[in-house]
Amino acid sequence: MRIRNRALAAAVSVALAAVLAACGATAPTTTTISGTTVTIYSSLPLQGPEGAEANDVLDAERLALQQSGSKVGRYTIDFVSLSDANSMGWSPKLIAANARTVIQRNNAIAYIGEIDPNASAESIPITNADQLLQVSPYDTAIGLTQSTPAISGSPNVYYQSFSSYGRTFGRVVPSDAYQAKAQLQEMKSLGVKKLFVAEDGGAYGDAIAHAIEEDASGYGISATVPAGSSAGLSEKISASGADALFYGGVTSPAADQLFDAAIASDPHLKLFGPGALYTSSFASVLSPAAQGATYLSEPGLTNGELPPAGRAFLAAFKAAYHHTPWTQAIFGYAAMQAVLAALNKSAAVDNRANDVSAFLALKNESSPLGTYSINKSTGDTSLAPYIFSRVKGGKLVAFKGLILH
Repeated sequence: MRIRNRALAAAVSVALAAVLAACGATAPTTTTISGTTVTIYSSLPLQGPEGAEANDVLDAERLALQQSGSKVGRYTIDFVSLSDANSMGWSPKLIAANARTVIQRNNAIAYIGEIDPNASAESIPITNADQLLQVSPYDTAIGLTQSTPAISGSPNVYYQSFSSYGRTFGRVVPSDAYQAKAQLQEMKSLGVKKLFVAEDGGAYGDAIAHAIEEDASGYGISATVPAGSSAGLSEKISASGADALFYGGVTSPAADQLFDAAIASDPHLKLFGPGALYTSSFASVLSPAAQGATYLSEPGLTNGELPPAGRAFLAAFKAAYHHTPWTQAIFGYAAMQAVLAALNKSAAVDNRANDVSAFLALKNESSPLGTYSINKSTGDTSLAPYIFSRVKGGKLVAFKGLILH
């Protein structure tokens, strides 16, 4: 059994908060905005270790809005950027504060955020309680939109006013349910037969590790998970006879140490990690042996594989901001485009219920990554592109693009 204490504690905390809030709340009503100016808010980790990448996402959101003329029908759109991070990185308290700030604004029409794995769990209960459309550019955590054993009661545990408003959250990045399949497809192509699955005990890592474990047999791969505590994992991996390790988790010293120790125990092992590990900070601290054995995935396409709309985005971004954007930025651009598409198709832009319905009804929409539709039941996108990279000289080097259908 994998360790799920933190995941369950987080789920219980969210569920309890929802129950307590519901006990003292009056029956919610649909929010209607007065006037002809509406505001879209963005919440990103603009400081700390992700600051440069997050600012590229923000600039991409601004670019999409500017290209629209900042207008939807008779409505003028204002844009307000909020930071959800301090010098150490994204903060649950800051995310919650941002969401509360936004719902107190009478002209708020949409909230674009977050980009860190499972960070949206902090904001969804708040925006849902006020029937505000929330769209994430890059939060891939499974439990936000689909059921997973990693989080009891998921995904409805996050929707504080589900009985009144239903789902109000969606995303333009594919969920980790797709990423698990992409990882397994790549493992199969590399000849992996026996896989050791480990995770960090958090909701994000546990959910994608469970998805890998559940789907592995469909790719001809036998998956095994550690019994008992997480101590001595490298020895357990070696003793298992596995030819590959998948680690579900976020960047941390423990992740670095596991990859280094695993390859030291078995130099022939292949090491796999999801998008949360797809960072320069993780890649740069791995030992040379671990770097040579590591395969990491993240949502997106390499610049050479982008469709014409994607290449046009790159050109416009470079012209506006004078550098090539981080991979995640294109999802910020797509998120703003999706919000604008929903507002343009809404039966009444000044009515939040109509805006949410319009987003969940998006079909065959164009984006810089390709054509997609939103699943009305989950809020997930149908488009699932992935980049696979190796680590060379402490840097991520893309070697393959993969699109799941």
